[in-house]
Amino acid sequence: MHYLLIVSLIWSLSFGMIGATFAGINSDLLAGLRLAIALPVFLPLLRWHGLSARHITALLAIGAIQYGLMYSLLFRAFAYLQGHEVAILTVVTPLWVVLFHSLWERNLRWLYLGVALLALLGGLWVEQPQAWSAPIQGIILMQLSNAAFALGQVWYVQLRRKQLPDHADHILYALPFVGGAVCCLLAATFSGGWSDLPELSATQWTALIYLGIVASGLGFFGWNKGATMVNAGQLAVWNNLKIPLAVTVSVVVFDESTSIPALIIGGALILVSLLLAKRGA
Repeated sequence: MHYLLIVSLIWSLSFGMIGATFAGINSDLLAGLRLAIALPVFLPLLRWHGLSARHITALLAIGAIQYGLMYSLLFRAFAYLQGHEVAILTVVTPLWVVLFHSLWERNLRWLYLGVALLALLGGLWVEQPQAWSAPIQGIILMQLSNAAFALGQVWYVQLRRKQLPDHADHILYALPFVGGAVCCLLAATFSGGWSDLPELSATQWTALIYLGIVASGLGFFGWNKGATMVNAGQLAVWNNLKIPLAVTVSVVVFDESTSIPALIIGGALILVSLLLAKRGA
């Protein structure tokens, strides 16, 4: 689970950074550039041996959904929400993970549902009043983004475990980034986002390079690799552990406000749900 912990810490910085750095920039362009910047990290590692056309198509589709669609919706949400509100509205992701896993396996594990609900309660406790009084447009965009991210995780785990068990993650991972980048850059073309490219400042390019290589490149790779090493209940809960971390960073680094007691209690509930998921395995 160390992969998931490291990535959670990396992502805890990203929510506030996006909201504070990229106001007014086309969301599709930002998402596409972020994914395209991650590509050079993994393209030299790509190996085609043993991959059928069906596998390649699936990996491209996973990237288009988990990264492309998710990012496009997530970045749009920042037009209505602050960084910590975006973080807290990812609270429903564990339920999406359990739902898609249950549909895939055609079997609902009540333990997984229970720990996902406890993680949901912990996330809500962190900052329920402020987040859920946010504009409805932002809430809807975030739930669609959560569903896309959850579906991509579950699909990748199923593909790796059942169809590509002998393939290392790093030799596959350029393909999801290609799928995500193409999805977002096409959306930027249709939404007129390329006109914002000359407006990007040196500070914004620096932030994009960090977000692309570290948060997206190494982060998504580490997250999906970690996802293949835990059960669905643990994976569901880990999706919410980044919430108290992200809210803490948004408050400390980006001078946003929240209730500290609620943050502590909510974070504790999420940790308890993680322990229950691990013991239940």
